[in-house]
Amino acid sequence: MNNYIVDESKFLISDEDDSLIFPEDYKLSSGIVISSYEDGTDKWELYTSKDGEHYILAVNSELHDKWIDSELLKNEDFQEIHLGQIPVFLIFSKISQKISRLNSIRDVSSATFANAIFSAFVNTRSHDIESNLRDGIYIEKFSLILPTYSLVSKVSDKALFNNVLSSKLEPEDLSAPGDINDTLSYSFVFNQLKKKGLVCSYYEPLLESGQNVDDFMQNSKKDAIVLSPLISKEHYQLIDTSSDYYLLLLDKLFANALIESKLLRLIDAKSVSVNGDNYYLLTLSKDNALELLSDRYKGISLQMAYRLAVSIRRTRNLVPRAVLSDALYIEQLNLLFPDKFSGGDKGDDKTLMLDIINHGPYALSPFLIDINDDLIYIATR
Repeated sequence: MNNYIVDESKFLISDEDDSLIFPEDYKLSSGIVISSYEDGTDKWELYTSKDGEHYILAVNSELHDKWIDSELLKNEDFQEIHLGQIPVFLIFSKISQKISRLNSIRDVSSATFANAIFSAFVNTRSHDIESNLRDGIYIEKFSLILPTYSLVSKVSDKALFNNVLSSKLEPEDLSAPGDINDTLSYSFVFNQLKKKGLVCSYYEPLLESGQNVDDFMQNSKKDAIVLSPLISKEHYQLIDTSSDYYLLLLDKLFANALIESKLLRLIDAKSVSVNGDNYYLLTLSKDNALELLSDRYKGISLQMAYRLAVSIRRTRNLVPRAVLSDALYIEQLNLLFPDKFSGGDKGDDKTLMLDIINHGPYALSPFLIDINDDLIYIATR
């Protein structure tokens, strides 16, 4: 029992009353209707929109000011509104981009999602090395874990990451593997994922963490940096940044196969040299889904499901023999990038779409049966 610490963050009691900031179906000036309350404390509250397409995080002035002062966020990342005389600061995110208490994220079975959380640690610690992240708010859109500055005991980042991977049925093990101030590393994360069977092959990051994003793209956020790979394959890496974009690096062999198959246009890619080798670079917005279909973790909404079904059909029409079950889905292009260009056929797409429909993960809830039939028809017609 000495390895366990009581998680005080679950027992904090607000000094304020238990009324919520927003009543149900509160309409913002943007037209977004705030519907369901998901989670919160006396400093922040998380809602979903009525159309099921957005998260809305509402925070008080204290958190807003501290996040700005520590340069974790900028004023333009918020929308300020006033309820009476009280300012409230809103952060919006698509429902596919998770917002959650860090200590509520458990039993992660997606290597991509685990790497995204590691990337958020990297980004957060580049601005704030001291704050306790034990009860922080994970915001995938910004690749950040925002501290809430409560008085709970500090826990090492390694312990917090290990709890993300541990089962919900296990008590939180908040003991520090090593020194409590040790930061996470790419090799540590890989080894933890390998122990859980989520990854097999190790690939060195093609870009160095902390490298300026301006080296590869224009019009990025000021001082945006490279964070960490989210997906590493033999022929490509998807790399997270502190900007609004991911970087997708394709080796020349793979890029040429995509171009021949008309899945990639040269106009959409930029030729770059990395460590003396030639790669093609795509900059892809974080506002769009981007994941392996064999390693899904994005909460899928109805609109997203329709777009994915169309993308499966478009890709199949261009590459009739491709294997799509482990392809990289790129919502921004409405296409999939398959690892294998032969060995598959159209009949596999019904099985793939059924698996997505039956297992999600869903943004909010499963779809109705008649909608499921429509999705399968779109993907396979």
